Formats: sequence, structure tokens, C-alpha cells
Amino acid sequence: MLNSTPSSLAVLELSQVTYNPSDPVSHVLAILTLSPIMVIPAYLVAFVFEREATVLNMLAGQLINEAFSWVLKQNIKAERPYANIGSGNASPSSHAQFFGYLFTFLLVVLTQVQTSPKSWTDEQKTLWWWKRLIVLVGTAIWSFLLCFSRWYLYYHTTSQVYFGFFLGVVFALVWASITEVSPRLSPEGLAGISRRWVVHTLLGSWPLKYLEVGDRWEAGKDGWEKFGGRPGGNGSERKED
Repeated sequence: MLNSTPSSLAVLELSQVTYNPSDPVSHVLAILTLSPIMVIPAYLVAFVFEREATVLNMLAGQLINEAFSWVLKQNIKAERPYANIGSGNASPSSHAQFFGYLFTFLLVVLTQVQTSPKSWTDEQKTLWWWKRLIVLVGTAIWSFLLCFSRWYLYYHTTSQVYFGFFLGVVFALVWASITEVSPRLSPEGLAGISRRWVVHTLLGSWPLKYLEVGDRWEAGKDGWEKFGGRPGGNGSERKED
């Protein structure tokens, strides 16, 4: 066994959190603050089961949002509240920006894009309304606790957290409006044409075609009627007109 360790070792902070072991709240929030690294695999799992273009689009926006946060941090160069907790630049809070984007994108898509088809019964519409409400309320609570954890664990000031969340909200509004809402409102406009090109031409070419990506909402508010008439359907269930 070696008696010494190399002096050049570093800490992978992606999965390391500093917390007060005598504080139960601190312990719970320390686990919660790691949740962003669990969301990315969740995107991939959702795509495997759904094969839905919106899932890939949401993931793409999430990654761009993260890159945007990194660029801002390198230029703002704000210090952390405590020098011995966390490393690197502190503003904006990338965790808060991550969840600001996540919540806002879901809010836009679930309220403006994925509305219930006209052919559904009142019972189906009510069930879908409650499902969307549960997802949005759950994500809102999750986002608040995540942002709170960054302040409670001394990684960021309140202003750094607010700033990060605000940027995530703004970016999600812009991204979702351009890539999700606009193609539905104006299918023959630039956004609609671009989305169809990405889904049918780019993702439909070899070898990406084997991902079998479908766009359930391409037909607009009655998209599910074109793709089997139910949540969870994909392009393989598409009915012939």
C-alpha cells in the first residue's frame, strides 16, 4: 500500500455536496441538490419509451441552457458566499437556471401544445387535466426546493439563485415558443418548416432514422388523433387517413 497520495488530485464536485451532518434538513437538501444529474438520464428514458420529438427538443434546450449558464459564469466571475464551499464562479446559479428551464418548458408545452384532442370524452379530458396539474405542481415544488437548497447549503447567495432561475425561465420561454408553439400556430411559417425538416429529414436520415422519432403534435391540437388517439403513442401507431 502506498503511504502517500499524488498532490495533483482533484474533487469531482458534480456528485459531491457539502452539508451539516447534524442538521436533518441539510442532509435531505444535500441529496435533493444532486437531482439535476438524475434529470438527464430521465430525458433519455422518456425518449426510449415515447420516441417523441418534443422530448429530444426539451433535452437539446436543456443542454444549450447549461452551456449558456457556463458562458455567463466565465464572464461575470462572481464569488461564492464562502470560499471553502464550492468552487468556480457562482453567478448565475446553474442549478437554479437548470430548473427554471425545466419547469417553464413543461409549463408551456403542457398548457399551450399538449392540450386534449376534441374527440376525447369529458372523462378523458378531465383525467389528462389532472395529470398535467400533478406534473406541473410537482415540478414547481421540486424546483423551489432545489433552488432553496443552493442557498441553504451556502453555495449561492439569494441573488445568484434568483438570477439563475430567471435566466432559465426566459430561455425556456424563448426556446419553447420558437420550437414548440410557433410550429403549431404557423405550420407553414419558418418555425413549422424547420421543425418538419428536423423531424422528417434530419432525424429521418440514416442512421438517425433507426431512432424512430415521431412528432405526435405535428397535426396541432388533434395530434393524438393522428397517432393512435392516446398519450404514450408514437409514430408507429399512426393511422392512415
